[in-house]
Amino acid sequence: MIHVRAERLHRCTLQFEDESLEHATLFPFFKRGGEVERLLVIDPWEGTAWVLPFEPNLMSVPFFERRVKIRTALGALRQLNEDEADKLSELWHFDPWWLLDEEPFDVQPTTPLLKKTNCVDRFAIDNPGLGFRRDLSKVVWLFGGSPRQRNFIRWKPTLLPRRRSRAKESTSQVGHSSWILDPVWQRR
Repeated sequence: MIHVRAERLHRCTLQFEDESLEHATLFPFFKRGGEVERLLVIDPWEGTAWVLPFEPNLMSVPFFERRVKIRTALGALRQLNEDEADKLSELWHFDPWWLLDEEPFDVQPTTPLLKKTNCVDRFAIDNPGLGFRRDLSKVVWLFGGSPRQRNFIRWKPTLLPRRRSRAKESTSQVGHSSWILDPVWQRR
């Protein structure tokens, strides 16, 4: 099966049921095992980002076009907000262009969380790239190296570090104790 390289999803045409976005970028957000859970759509001209959950048969990527067909209406998508960014922060995405460092995304409150999910510099390979299944449901390849000699590595969970679960962090109990301040300048 021919995979879809991440480059095909950068600055391409996204064809929704109700309209098209030109020069938009689609970021699949995936688990450590490679399964795509959510998608982030970025419109650089308007400075807008939308989030949608991944579903089977949601999209198709034609072989010879710089177009991605998405079987939903753009108007039905949720705009990226801090709650959505918080959900995305538990996943990974691949952005070798560091699009979120560009205006107007560099000053948005959701950007710091999303920048931490970029896995581009987590791989011990030069010029990394990712390959997705044609339906964008899963990462299948990590590739890199020089243009003359590309190394292909089948995707496996050990390629990315584990994320700490925030659920564990939020349920930890802190012992209750009382503090007594005794400033030096008030001692006798």
